[in-house]
Amino acid sequence: MLQINAMAEGASAKRGVAKWAAIWCVWTLFALFFASQFALQNQFSRNPVPFWQILSWQMVSGYVWFGLSPLILWLTNRFPLDEGRWRSSLPTHVVACLLIACVQLAIDAFILIRLGYPPGREFASFAEAYKFFVFINLHLSILIYWGVVGIKSGFNYYQKYRERELQTSQLEARLAQSRLQVLKMQLHPHFF
Repeated sequence: MLQINAMAEGASAKRGVAKWAAIWCVWTLFALFFASQFALQNQFSRNPVPFWQILSWQMVSGYVWFGLSPLILWLTNRFPLDEGRWRSSLPTHVVACLLIACVQLAIDAFILIRLGYPPGREFASFAEAYKFFVFINLHLSILIYWGVVGIKSGFNYYQKYRERELQTSQLEARLAQSRLQVLKMQLHPHFF
């Protein structure tokens, strides 16, 4: 019994590592996507920025979102937006969305201004830099939060669908087994 529990825990740990590796890959692809967009826009700049610098800015931003992902995923599980519960969960998500977006923008502002973003711009204070980041990225941060919530909600819905499908197939198997028992009893009543 102990060996079975240890194997189950090992499999669960591997699934957890695989899940977070996949989430890390998604945020990396997210950062690469935005780096490519910025690099294309950069071609029209009077003072082009090297691609490695653009990439570093976008990777920082992507990995800040990766760091915030556990909180967003937990909130989505704790306050689901499914049928019957979305009305009570929505206010929590609206507040969380704004708070997480503000935290994400503060972290971005703190790190990215030290990496030379935005190019050619100096800030007198962190507050000025933060204000700049809020003005240019708040709406995108809100969309990203809701995108994560939407994707996680979709996964949760699919998981519940699969669980119901499994329960249905198990019930069908038990029903078939019961029918088989009834038929056996009818064919050979003296053996039962």
